[in-house]
Amino acid sequence: MKKIIAWLKSSKSDFVLFIIFLLLINVFSINCFKKIDLTESKGFSLSNASKNLVSSLEEPLNIRVFFDEDLPSPYNNVSQYVKDLLEEYKAAGNKNLTVSFMDMSKEENQETAQLFGIRQVQDQILKNNEVSFKLDYRGIAITYGDDVELLDPIESSYGFEYTLTSTISKMIAASDIMSALPPSQKVNVDLYMTEALDILQPGICDELTDIVQEGFDVVNQKQQNRLVFKHSLIQDNNEVIEKYGLPGVKIRNQDNSISLLSVGVVVSYNDEFRVVPVHITNDIFGLTVAGLSEIETLLTQAIQSLLSKPNQIAYIIGHNEVDLNNSQYGGAAFKKLLSQSYELLEINLLEQDIPLSVNSVIINGPTTDYSQEELFKIDQFLMKGGNLMFFMDSFVENPQPQSYSDSFLENQNSLDTLLEKWGIKRGSNVILDPACSQYPSTGEKVYFLPLLSKKQISQTHPISKNLGNVYMYLNGALDISLAQEDKNIDVTVLAKSSKDSWAEPIESFYPSYTDMYPSGEVSKGPQNIAVILEGKFQSGFTQAPVEDESFISSSRLPGKVLVLGSAFSTRSNFIQGDGSSAYELLLMNAVDYLNQNEDFCLMRTKGLDLNSLDIKSPALAMIMQYFNEFGIAILVIITGIIVWRIRTKRRKEINKEYNPDDKRTVEKTKAEK
Repeated sequence: MKKIIAWLKSSKSDFVLFIIFLLLINVFSINCFKKIDLTESKGFSLSNASKNLVSSLEEPLNIRVFFDEDLPSPYNNVSQYVKDLLEEYKAAGNKNLTVSFMDMSKEENQETAQLFGIRQVQDQILKNNEVSFKLDYRGIAITYGDDVELLDPIESSYGFEYTLTSTISKMIAASDIMSALPPSQKVNVDLYMTEALDILQPGICDELTDIVQEGFDVVNQKQQNRLVFKHSLIQDNNEVIEKYGLPGVKIRNQDNSISLLSVGVVVSYNDEFRVVPVHITNDIFGLTVAGLSEIETLLTQAIQSLLSKPNQIAYIIGHNEVDLNNSQYGGAAFKKLLSQSYELLEINLLEQDIPLSVNSVIINGPTTDYSQEELFKIDQFLMKGGNLMFFMDSFVENPQPQSYSDSFLENQNSLDTLLEKWGIKRGSNVILDPACSQYPSTGEKVYFLPLLSKKQISQTHPISKNLGNVYMYLNGALDISLAQEDKNIDVTVLAKSSKDSWAEPIESFYPSYTDMYPSGEVSKGPQNIAVILEGKFQSGFTQAPVEDESFISSSRLPGKVLVLGSAFSTRSNFIQGDGSSAYELLLMNAVDYLNQNEDFCLMRTKGLDLNSLDIKSPALAMIMQYFNEFGIAILVIITGIIVWRIRTKRRKEINKEYNPDDKRTVEKTKAEK
């Protein structure tokens, strides 16, 4: 025992104890994973919404990751990001969450991937100035109960967490709702085909039925066999076509009679239904039905949409607001954008009240006045803690212009009485900005389509954080000076134009101008485009305009008022509705924020790379480019040489001071002399 103690005290034991210490540290660190995310957007950390979701799972959820090793750039970085983030999901989840990283070098795992429907994708490899191609797996399969969802292929790390968390959330919601249905009740899947189809192309109805039946069987198994499938041949004038709005193509028969070719798949439960997007065409190649190749996915989406109860948003109509059902110049794309997570309820305030089930109201581009009764309903909704989102155009087209200069009229609206009471005043102008888009063909600037950099977008508010390079279309300026004086309200400018912009009066604005300059004595400077007010507001009314004993003169609960100076930017000729542009991300974030889904805002913009050098001089830009490529490496080398020389000199001085008789030093010094 004494020998052991002596050995431990001696220097001989140091190395062995050090190795044991390292082993213990490694064993301990396996179960105590911790990292620090220093990125501005926290793109490598899990959001609270994701943590809460996987930590409260009540049924087993399995995430299988099918990624090949040695993926080419940039997918190798995507693979590492996905792996790191899923490790965080695993650490945050409870016992019902399983994350499996499949070894794709094994044949059985490749077969499993194919059974799930995950296919290899062709990746391009550039090496030694030669281009080659490689087939790789880059997919994820998620199973919850009998439901399976695929994320395949995964192309980028951007938006991965949002996509994964929202997919899991929808799977849980759909499964829970399906389980909650009474055993005697089923969800109906009906295939309708007009008889003219079989007359024109015999046997096609049987082919279509087999395709839909095959997809139905797969979906029905996932949905606990709670679906019922039927197929029917119907007449051209059948009421089913009108009831469900089934698309079709009219053809002229040999006897000059007209027949309708129509195919429709309808998913229904009680009095609610969803029409699966299936389209038929008839051309020189014969009859073609588009959409059936993805019938499993389309049926699943229709069932989820039918049974889930998404958050509802009141969309006010009755004053020439942007039409949500107009796909050409209306708001169909805006509706598509929001329908991923929300249901827009069209509300006419003259006929009905704002439902208690909604947290927010959207008023989008009205051109006629609201009555006092309607204004009062909007006002009291805010006083009760509701949230309002306004898209307000500063002008409308003049239906009878007399000259070139009076093509547009100021869009005055009675809503301004409320907005001004809350501290926001709209200008009768259009913001013009030299920092803007350009016509691709001529390169001429589109001054009324500003391009806002990150400096012009608030990087502190959840709605706009991490966003930049946002196009804003036909905006009017917003004056918030009165709101900023109210101590009960927090005011945030979400977006503003550049310092070289100005607000052009409506009477002197014409959108065909290319070389624009301020008219009159208009001063240049940043103009507010989008603002949000948060806090407790004063009512726009001193008393109720209608008999109402529950009149509220000031907010009982904090509310939010978000105003954007353009409704043109919600129309289908500006946005696509797929969430691909920075402006669409801003819109989705705004709606999420107004509906208490703040975590989704930050999750959606994680990993969004919008950082760019703000350098106008081409020569300076080239200098910065070369410095980034070579300058940093040269600085590191120079720094290393300086540090090496300083350490050498310091060592000589110490040796000379404390060990002047060191033969090595003496001999070296003589040799140097």
